Amino acid sequence: KALIKLYRELDFAPLWEKYNMYKYLKGIYNINKHLDSNKKITIGLTDAAFDWTRMTRKEFHVFYETIYAKSYTRDSVMAANFIQLYEKQISETGKQKALLIQSFPHAIKMDLRPYHSSFCNTGGYICEKYKEKVKVVVFNSVYFGTHNSSNLNLINNGIWDAAFELTSHSETAFNIKNTPFGNTFYEDDFAQKVDNKLGVKFEYSELVDGIVFYKPFYEFKPTFGIPNVVDKDFSKELMRRTIISQDKFINRLGLNLIRPFYKKANAKYYNNVRTFQDYENKTLKEQMDKWIEN
Repeated sequence: KALIKLYRELDFAPLWEKYNMYKYLKGIYNINKHLDSNKKITIGLTDAAFDWTRMTRKEFHVFYETIYAKSYTRDSVMAANFIQLYEKQISETGKQKALLIQSFPHAIKMDLRPYHSSFCNTGGYICEKYKEKVKVVVFNSVYFGTHNSSNLNLINNGIWDAAFELTSHSETAFNIKNTPFGNTFYEDDFAQKVDNKLGVKFEYSELVDGIVFYKPFYEFKPTFGIPNVVDKDFSKELMRRTIISQDKFINRLGLNLIRPFYKKANAKYYNNVRTFQDYENKTLKEQMDKWIEN
């Protein structure tokens, strides 16, 4: 019950429905139950401060436009929060350690400030602060051409995944510098915009230090929904948050038109744990297989 109560307040979305965060928090709790107090894992949340309790449409709009819509501002806040937590850490061994878990766009060491831009990722800010003490390690993944899953693509048009496939999926990790992986240009929609605007391309070795090949992309399981996260009482609060965050959409269609939809869909949408097979689509496998067949 405490986890569900916490989970409802984690994000500036009306409710974060991604199962991996719920699984992570629950997993840490289960690990800590069996550890002595001086060995328990401590979690520090680093995203921009946000409180739904007294949130209004006007305040949400200000937050969205100043923090979320300007990703480099949000990334600088996350970096500052991490640095503050790290510096406060009291170590029994005299050495400070931390594992910062972020999605790929935030974690990499992309810094465009030398190119007369304001953009810098969280990883870039942290590396600027701690230099060689920082190592950015990424898992193999797919990338999104856009937020539309039909535009999923494999890195380097499938060459990385083909190499992994030919090793019979043996889990492996290695430093990326001075390898064909490190020499690969980083590509996604944002990287294309950077290249078009600034004439700058980054190789992976400039953005990350290591890579972990975990499992083939077609075994990834994008899972959504949190068990029993929306009950009768919270459904009213969820409706309030939805109205606040979706005011442009509501103004266009009208609150009376969408209210019945949200009332019916919300509890089922958020409570139902389901896995999608986005990464098993035929196009992605064709990107990989063409290198193997040749």
